[in-house]
Amino acid sequence: MRIQLNHHELTVLMQPQSGRGGFQSLMRSLQAQALMRGGILILTPHTIERIVRYAFQYNNGGWQLQLRKIFGRTLQPFQAVA
Repeated sequence: MRIQLNHHELTVLMQPQSGRGGFQSLMRSLQAQALMRGGILILTPHTIERIVRYAFQYNNGGWQLQLRKIFGRTLQPFQAVA
């Protein structure tokens, strides 16, 4: 799946990440990809599953809301599938 992030989504994505957990690792890899492709992300089914799980299937913490700000517009339909 190819996603073109808008300015707001890209700004949220590019916020610095601290820590070494799964969420931070995911965000750093997405940041690198967005930088190389000018705000375009190519998401594999595995990456989509991770994003949807982190954003929509856990409680409403800081990183869940961060992912919803970035991917809510494009991945909301996947919420029911995961």
